[in-house]
Amino acid sequence: MGQRSIVDVANGKIGLSPLHSEETGKRLQTNIHYRQVDPCHIQYLKAMGVQSSLVMPILHSDLQEQLAKPKLWGLLVVHYSQRERF
Repeated sequence: MGQRSIVDVANGKIGLSPLHSEETGKRLQTNIHYRQVDPCHIQYLKAMGVQSSLVMPILHSDLQEQLAKPKLWGLLVVHYSQRERF
C-alpha cells in the first residue's frame, strides 16, 4: 500500500521498506530491502550536500468509501547532511 525509501549516498544504496504487510495488512516494524541507486540520483543528492535521505508517502483515504484504496497525496522528504545508519 505504500513504502518508505532510505538512500545511503556514501554506499550508493537505497533501502525500500513496505509500510504494511501485503498478507495481513498490519503495519510492519522493519523489513528493508536494499538495491543500488541510479548514479544520476546520487550525483544530484551529493550536489545538494545530502548524505542520507528518507522519503515517506502521504496517503489520502476517502473515509466514506471503506473499500477504496488510499491515493498518493504527496511525499515527505527529509535530507540529512550527515550519514545516518538505518
